[in-house]
Amino acid sequence: MDPDTALEHLRAGILRWFEAGGVDAIEAERDAAAEIVEAAISLDVWLSAGGFMPLAWRSHRNGAAAAEG
Repeated sequence: MDPDTALEHLRAGILRWFEAGGVDAIEAERDAAAEIVEAAISLDVWLSAGGFMPLAWRSHRNGAAAAEG
């Protein structure tokens, strides 16, 4: 599992969920919500097992910029 990819999916799903808002978009909202939940679970399992944080969450940590990978 790649935490950077999981974070991308999480952010994209949230954006799609907001964009899908409306009475006629229930299926799109449901699909976006499923993507959000799946990405959040994957990231939680990864981090709970001692995995490293996504790069976006590591930048500027403790005052130091993260190394680009």
